[in-house]
Amino acid sequence: FPNPFNPSTTIQFRLQVSGPVSVKLFDATGKEIEQLIDATMTAGEYRIPWNASRFAAGTYFCRFQAEGQSETKKIVLVK
Repeated sequence: FPNPFNPSTTIQFRLQVSGPVSVKLFDATGKEIEQLIDATMTAGEYRIPWNASRFAAGTYFCRFQAEGQSETKKIVLVK
């Protein structure tokens, strides 16, 4: 949130169990543009800020992967 955003947003997620977590951002072509998290984390709720000021306006995708969980969300950067 917020979505659409300019120039920063917060990515929220909840882990049901502790384990490895990956949060990656992709452009509209599917190219990975940034990895926000690649770590082992404990169960709980998290908020990760993302400042996209160096990227062009457009549609991006945020992919969250963890033990038994996977989700991809569309986010829109407006300038």
